[in-house]
Amino acid sequence: VEGARLIAGGNIIIAKGMNGAGKGSLKAGGDIVVKFLENVNVIAGGYIQAEAILHSKVSAGTEVRVEGRRGIIVGGHVQAAQKITAKTIGASMGATTVLEVGVNPLVKAQYSRVQKNKEDVEKTKKDAEVILGNFKDKMRKGGQVNEGQLRYMKSVASLVDEKAAEIEQLDLKLEKLRSMMETQKHAEVVVQDLIHPGTTIVIGDASRTLQNDFHFCRFVREMGEVKMAPM
Repeated sequence: VEGARLIAGGNIIIAKGMNGAGKGSLKAGGDIVVKFLENVNVIAGGYIQAEAILHSKVSAGTEVRVEGRRGIIVGGHVQAAQKITAKTIGASMGATTVLEVGVNPLVKAQYSRVQKNKEDVEKTKKDAEVILGNFKDKMRKGGQVNEGQLRYMKSVASLVDEKAAEIEQLDLKLEKLRSMMETQKHAEVVVQDLIHPGTTIVIGDASRTLQNDFHFCRFVREMGEVKMAPM
């Protein structure tokens, strides 16, 4: 598969690999199994299994397993709710590699969308309140208003009430998503051989950019920090 866009309600299985040239994408409600992924956006509701992930944006609802002959992740941003496993992660120089576990990436993306929606609604409400405030000042100072202006102000007042109710509903949705985004206790990044310095590991709300290389280890979240642990 090259610069294509594939969407499946179930699984996607590619016998060889995919070079998306920066525009290709895979989206599956289930699992994705592929030999290699390069310059591609990938979203799976289940797990993602590959032998190499290069310069790609990858999100899995459960785990990402990069094993086999190469087992390498280089560049890009790889997310999984529970676990990322690979032989080699990052590069000795050049490509920035970010690995993120502990939060379901699909829920996190939904949270970002709702948060942005709330900000837009709050701006609309604030703008309407300014118009309403200016009109009330004019009335207090004895300014003359006609029937059309009164009707318009009533519609602005209704808009303020409508947006306030909308913000209340969005706050409830955000609270529900926040509880769903609580860091999973056993989330981890497993390094089966080597992880290079410069790689950033994010677990829930904690992050760490490695200053040294590490061999045959795991990274977990302890006491609010990303820490190395033995296999």
